[in-house]
Amino acid sequence: MHLRSLITRTNICVLPQCTHAESLSSVKLLDGGEYSCTGSCRIPSDVVHDRHECETRLCSITCQLCKRLCSHQDHMHGLEDGESHLCG
Repeated sequence: MHLRSLITRTNICVLPQCTHAESLSSVKLLDGGEYSCTGSCRIPSDVVHDRHECETRLCSITCQLCKRLCSHQDHMHGLEDGESHLCG
């Protein structure tokens, strides 16, 4: 029986999460700084994965022009070289 399917009448089995630091770390910013997400990986530890992702969905890096949050819908888009961060 697969661990994900363990359900009883009163309890739902919750698998431990990976808890590694997220892969979005030491992202080089255009101003010369670096950004690292402080989140922990939310993927269950029994699931094979190459990239550690936290629960955040949107980009959390500030806009290069005005310091509002970047409007990109992918939290991990900062891993791409030369990616810009703009508020929209």
